[in-house]
Amino acid sequence: MRDLIFIIVTYALLVICSFLIGAFATELGMRWKGRRIKQLTPAQDRWGEVVIVHEWAMHNKWYLENSFLNEMAQVEHMRLMRDEPNLTLQQNLAQVEAIVRKKYPGEFQTLH
Repeated sequence: MRDLIFIIVTYALLVICSFLIGAFATELGMRWKGRRIKQLTPAQDRWGEVVIVHEWAMHNKWYLENSFLNEMAQVEHMRLMRDEPNLTLQQNLAQVEAIVRKKYPGEFQTLH
């Protein structure tokens, strides 16, 4: 089961990375065509976010090992993005971890 979750998470990260590479390539293409160079917006500059999420997931093995907790973390992450949009990604993930651990303590007792 853990291998399946690892494969799914790895695939999701690959999809995100390929999207980011495409966005970056589009930006480079605009520069190469002689258009005015524009600065990347935070929404376009996602490389740092990919690293932050990967490091957080490696620190929170439960996210990779327990599909229920994974789904609940994603729900909380999206809720926080909607309700508290000024949080940094690190702040958001820290709150996600705290909320999920508080709401579902029994799930953490079953992890190895």
